[in-house]
Amino acid sequence: MRKRLVAVVIVALVVISILGVSIVLQYPLDESGFQFERAVTSTTPDSIFFQIRADDADVSITFTENDNLLHSINITPYLDSTEAGISIVMTEDSWGVTLRAGRQKSIDIVLGTGCFYFINIVASSNLNTTIVYSNNAWVNDTALHYGVEDGDLNLRIHNNIKVDDTIGFDVWIWCRTLNLDIDVPFEWNALVDFHNCNLTILELTGWHYLYGEYAYGTDDVYDNNPIIEISAEVEEAFAWLRA
Repeated sequence: MRKRLVAVVIVALVVISILGVSIVLQYPLDESGFQFERAVTSTTPDSIFFQIRADDADVSITFTENDNLLHSINITPYLDSTEAGISIVMTEDSWGVTLRAGRQKSIDIVLGTGCFYFINIVASSNLNTTIVYSNNAWVNDTALHYGVEDGDLNLRIHNNIKVDDTIGFDVWIWCRTLNLDIDVPFEWNALVDFHNCNLTILELTGWHYLYGEYAYGTDDVYDNNPIIEISAEVEEAFAWLRA
């Protein structure tokens, strides 16, 4: 138990370093099972570092327009799956939430809109992941890291994300296959660097080439409005880009 606590605190320190805050740690809350739900309370901070570790699973992350929901997680196990566990390290200015799911059939996560989340999916394998940012989802600066070498990611960013109280939306992706669908909010900009991948552009409206043949941006990408900025280091990508 002591080693486990130390590991959780180390993760929390990394989170604090990323988020740039300096506060006193409290002991983590730990739960196990296949369903987890938690509400936002008066002490919940705006900033949530949400880390997911899983294997051999279909993962879905969506947002519902509910300021009172922190997370609702439903897991469908295989016959031989062990229970998942969730830990929360609480600090004054940010919380670190870690879902340790192991090998599961599916993981369905619904997040609320009262906080902004840095979603971090690494140390995982064989994931088929769908993440949909919509319904007034609050994104603010670094919001998504997805690093699953043998994973496939379907990422959709709708134009009804929250457009105030934010400096933009920064995303890093490293996986096998990316399906990217972006509809840029009004008076926002976007830039995607697909690096050297097998790229298929299926729709390009209000976007153009920026440099080389792998980077695309909206027509007014440099006008200092909030920006969706994505770096995608993938083997193959399919993109629908609209503004």
